[in-house]
Amino acid sequence: MAKVIFNNKKSLKSAKRRTRGVVSYREMKDGRVIATKWPTKRKLLKKQNKKCLCDNPTCAKCLGINCQDKDCQIHTKERKESWRRRWEKVNKKPFSHPKNY
Repeated sequence: MAKVIFNNKKSLKSAKRRTRGVVSYREMKDGRVIATKWPTKRKLLKKQNKKCLCDNPTCAKCLGINCQDKDCQIHTKERKESWRRRWEKVNKKPFSHPKNY
């Protein structure tokens, strides 16, 4: 969680237009405004040193090739295997890339 302090309301208004993800604003007695910003899911995954930063469980790009994370909670081994079998069945040929699980 990041906190940003603005010296007056005018600078806060201009920052509101530019800032995304700000959860709350608090006005102090001396006129300053504190904005609290929560980190995005991608930033949290980067802090945990995860290789796969995608949060879509049906992402064909990750299920087929990109997700190299063996312990990925979103693209599990079972999902990768079922996606590969379905792809091979529809296209009637083996998947050209090596297994990523």
